[in-house]
Amino acid sequence: MPYTTGATGSFAALRATLVAACVAAGWTAAGDVIHKGGVFVELVADVEGLSIAGGTGIDGSNVLTGVAPDRARIGPVGAHEPSFPMTYHLHVFDAPDEIYLVVNYGVDFWQYIAFGRSDVAGVPGTGGWFAASMRPSPLAAIALTPSEGGGWVDYQAVAMFFGTWYDGNASVHHGFESEAGGWGLANIADRPGNVSAAAAVAPRYARLPSAFNSSDVLLPFQVYARRPDNKQSLVLDLAHARLVRMDNHQPTDLVGASPDLFRAYPWFRRDLAERDGGSNIMHTGTLGWAVRHQVP
Repeated sequence: MPYTTGATGSFAALRATLVAACVAAGWTAAGDVIHKGGVFVELVADVEGLSIAGGTGIDGSNVLTGVAPDRARIGPVGAHEPSFPMTYHLHVFDAPDEIYLVVNYGVDFWQYIAFGRSDVAGVPGTGGWFAASMRPSPLAAIALTPSEGGGWVDYQAVAMFFGTWYDGNASVHHGFESEAGGWGLANIADRPGNVSAAAAVAPRYARLPSAFNSSDVLLPFQVYARRPDNKQSLVLDLAHARLVRMDNHQPTDLVGASPDLFRAYPWFRRDLAERDGGSNIMHTGTLGWAVRHQVP
């Protein structure tokens, strides 16, 4: 299915649009759950936002089973709440299955929900993964830099798989050693199975754009799991998403080289004055990401 965009007036309508696009791409809807190829996610809309949870199956009542401890959502942060009308940008892929829903509201605020299946060889779990901008529990502000995200109880990383010291906003069922039933949590604490995209990419993410010619490079979006004896294993290598800096790009700009173009998005809100982000902030500097652009 190609990239689509449009406007929505409620989280219920946003969920309906997302589910319809997934069903058209071969996913099955069962109650609040959609599933395909062993990947199960629950999508729930209410007046505050759209939330997502990942699992390993469903029971006879279409209730998610094998649920990841961390859930995530499009939703409020501090006193800031998403508003309508809201513009959505929806990217649906099936080789491998990766779904990216990015929303824009209040002129320059951005949030997302994403999910899919890892195609990394040798991952013993289902490979199902999910992420969204915010964790479900209340938070006061954002903490994000090129090398890590999150903080203590009050802050959220926003960038997926960038970690936090508290409950996170992304998980992947890698099936390796884990305290969470095979789920890798985006938590920077030193616990078996926790996952991160930050460590592998931090030096390059921090150095963009080039000081020589202001050019940008689309960085691979890879997630590694913590293993015994201080080892790491690649568990997720996103085929259709990249990391990018937004210094010289406006949101939704197409970056890369044709025909391999990607649409750039801020993680939450672009800010050139504090381009490397920080802690206790309500923006994400020029830290951003990009999703492959497919046309009809």
